[in-house]
Amino acid sequence: GPSVDALADLTARVVEIESLLEHGRSLDAGTALASQVDSDGVGMHSLRSHVADLAEQVAQIRSRAHDLPSSSGDKANQGSQTLQRLAASEDATRALQQQLHQLHSDHRKLESTAACGSGHEERISFLEKASRE
Repeated sequence: GPSVDALADLTARVVEIESLLEHGRSLDAGTALASQVDSDGVGMHSLRSHVADLAEQVAQIRSRAHDLPSSSGDKANQGSQTLQRLAASEDATRALQQQLHQLHSDHRKLESTAACGSGHEERISFLEKASRE
């Protein structure tokens, strides 16, 4: 029946999400993310939207989860396993989002520090010139 198809489809989607998350995790998160954060933040932006897409997909799967067969038996058992895996995917997605958020704020701090630094250098060279004249 439709509930069995829904379960199979849902399980397939969860597996898909898991592999995407696994891929995200297997990139040594910090360095890979950091290296993708180019100076203009384009890499960061695409990463953020990628993770947002993931979260969106997980949410969609979650919203369809109530179609799962609630009757007893193998299907219900399989359904609850799928839901457990889905919950794990939700956690992983959340963790990724937090990681990105942290990285983003670190990146911002670095940028502002760099901006201050270059300002100081300009001021110092200006003072040096002034003292020479």
